[in-house]
Amino acid sequence: MNSNNLKNNLTPNTLSKVISLDKLASKEIKWWDVTPCKEFIELNKKGFIYTITYQKEIVGFARMKVHLLKGQNKESKKEKKIELEDLYVLKEYRKKGIASNALKEIIINTKKQGFDKITLNLPKKLERFYKRVGFNTNFIHMSLMLNTK
Repeated sequence: MNSNNLKNNLTPNTLSKVISLDKLASKEIKWWDVTPCKEFIELNKKGFIYTITYQKEIVGFARMKVHLLKGQNKESKKEKKIELEDLYVLKEYRKKGIASNALKEIIINTKKQGFDKITLNLPKKLERFYKRVGFNTNFIHMSLMLNTK
């Protein structure tokens, strides 16, 4: 995958495609929540929305949100952290290296932009995928579903 396959260019057309992919993801993945259009537009101002293409077709997207953390004392610097909120690739394009190549490009781009750290929350079944590209498990996030159907 070359850099032409990962773009941070949310136009009305790409926004429409990303929103439709987000809706598809929510039907396919039980923990995925649909993101309102307005939130995508806001996130594009406060973070990054990348489209992932394969053979000139948008087949996925990634959402990243910027966090600036103050140092614990005057001597420590601010940590420039970015959170990978979502990474989604259509089912028929998985197991082809598209998502891992996109993630590697995201890491390179994020580093070039001066960020210190990328964080994410993920289901246990995806842990191996992220570890393969260099992520480490630092915390365990747990939840209790209260309104089960």
